[in-house]
Amino acid sequence: MTYFSYDDIVQIGTGGGTAWLGALRLSGPCAFDILARATADLEGVLASRPARSVHVCRLRVKLLRYTAGGPVETILACNARAFLMPAPRSYTCEDMAEVHLPGSPALLAAALASLLAAGAREAAPGEFTFRAFRNGRLGLGQAEAVEDAIRAGNESEKCAALSRLGDDSRTRIAAWRDRALDLAARTEAFLDFPDEELEGNPTEELAEMAAILEQDGVGAAGEWYGGRSGLPRVALAGLANAGKSSLFNRLVGEDASLVSPEASTTHDMLTREIVIGEERFLLSDLPGRHAGGDARQRQIGELGLERLAGEDLVIWVLDASLSPDREEILLAAGIPGRILPVLNKRDLPPATTAIEIGGKLAESGRDAPFPLEVSAATGEGLEALRLAIVQAVRHLPGGCRWSRRELLELATARADVRLAMEELAGAGRLELVADALRLAADSFSRAFGEGYSEAVLDRIFSRFCIGK
Repeated sequence: MTYFSYDDIVQIGTGGGTAWLGALRLSGPCAFDILARATADLEGVLASRPARSVHVCRLRVKLLRYTAGGPVETILACNARAFLMPAPRSYTCEDMAEVHLPGSPALLAAALASLLAAGAREAAPGEFTFRAFRNGRLGLGQAEAVEDAIRAGNESEKCAALSRLGDDSRTRIAAWRDRALDLAARTEAFLDFPDEELEGNPTEELAEMAAILEQDGVGAAGEWYGGRSGLPRVALAGLANAGKSSLFNRLVGEDASLVSPEASTTHDMLTREIVIGEERFLLSDLPGRHAGGDARQRQIGELGLERLAGEDLVIWVLDASLSPDREEILLAAGIPGRILPVLNKRDLPPATTAIEIGGKLAESGRDAPFPLEVSAATGEGLEALRLAIVQAVRHLPGGCRWSRRELLELATARADVRLAMEELAGAGRLELVADALRLAADSFSRAFGEGYSEAVLDRIFSRFCIGK
């Protein structure tokens, strides 16, 4: 890749243009000279250092005109509008221009060729945003948020990405890194001069840093975020044989999960991506908790419950043909996060009602919506369930304030901070404390984009859209 070059780049800045408008984006040290060679009416403006401004101009383009004698190359002057953005007040912090013209794909391609002939190079995917990152306009997390906003599949994803784009976390993370380095330096100084007193109280300072990271959204989330796609997670849970797998198949639209009258046939978590309206989310079918059964069945059920900590919404499925078990209600009440109680098997003679279940949940102190009544066998109530899931997913909190990459780096730093704290409180081997703090500082640096090799940064930005 050519991300680390300092030449002039150009690319079509839209997805091929629309019938009305297309744009070309140009950036680099000689961007204005290149624009002057490819246009008319801008020579005077571009001869001196231009201010941030907009100008009407004509862009010279070569097009093929077909005649009776065959194709003839014709040079045309296309009316355009040039937006001039001198450094450093531009997206890339370089001299930058955008040329807007009619959105015909053929015309955009010809205009791109004209700017390439004038001295620019075609930009690689994400190269404009890379230059914004390299030149200090954006942190790496903000650069990733640009692409997330472009690829957002629904409003909640877009809002989460825009929130991260507006939150420049570099100063905050740099402060954590500097604090870890300061503690490491003081610890190493004490090793070199053991007769001196160790300044401050490192144990308290480390505990405070760990608490701040926890409050800022780094903690348990980082421990399960490694397998997360970034989509909201919804899980079906409950006692064994409540009909979770049948509901899962209904919502997925295929027989993805094994259904059997025998309890505990689901042994592993099965996950599918679901799209309902404009909302996308991951739906999981978790192993059911077995009230009786052998040790293996109980272990499988316990594993399913442990996985609920990583879910954004838990659909707690109860069997309407059975009287509610006290343990079942207590398990539902103890689920972390949001739950949606669902009374399944409405097609069978009822042994309980939604009113009874709602009352028992309220008595347990659990704040939950009124239970929905459905039948996975007949499809009754499925549309109401889909609507309830969409509403719940749409109103989830605005997403994690960190990107997946940032969160993994910060979670690693937090683990090293805790390791240093535990070592101080235990054996007190200060050389290990200093090593752990240095590792934490390295992770903090990578979180806001420092310390990555060129190959890693190439891989990050190569996923971006062309022209961004």
